[in-house]
Amino acid sequence: MTDENDKFNTHQQDTKSRFEFLVKSIILLSGGTLTISFNIFTNQKLQLTDETIDFLQTAWKCLSISIGCSIFSYVIMVLRDYHFGEYWRKHLANNQGSTFNHKYYDFVIIFFAVLALGCFMWGLWEQYHGAVSLLKRLKEIN
Repeated sequence: MTDENDKFNTHQQDTKSRFEFLVKSIILLSGGTLTISFNIFTNQKLQLTDETIDFLQTAWKCLSISIGCSIFSYVIMVLRDYHFGEYWRKHLANNQGSTFNHKYYDFVIIFFAVLALGCFMWGLWEQYHGAVSLLKRLKEIN
């Protein structure tokens, strides 16, 4: 039984580590992209077209939502783990036979993680189109 518990604990830790890496990556890349695009595209010398501005506004909204959903998903995961720890502590102290129902936590975590990933991808796509639109405008000027 101990060997199975060790395998389970290792699997859970590995899954949590991968999820943390995904959240940190989304936050880092979204934040970096927002910072770079904000500095480049708010340059007063560049006259942005309405199309470019629309692309950038959508990209910034999506990337900001992506960061928020990533953080929210991670916080819910921490709350789930805390709740499970409390359940486990009470279970060991009282030797109770009830089960911990984590499916609602898991649904919220997965929902917001998928939403974060989708908004991240959409934001990068819009950022790409904004950059292409800006390059077309610069080509027209020169």
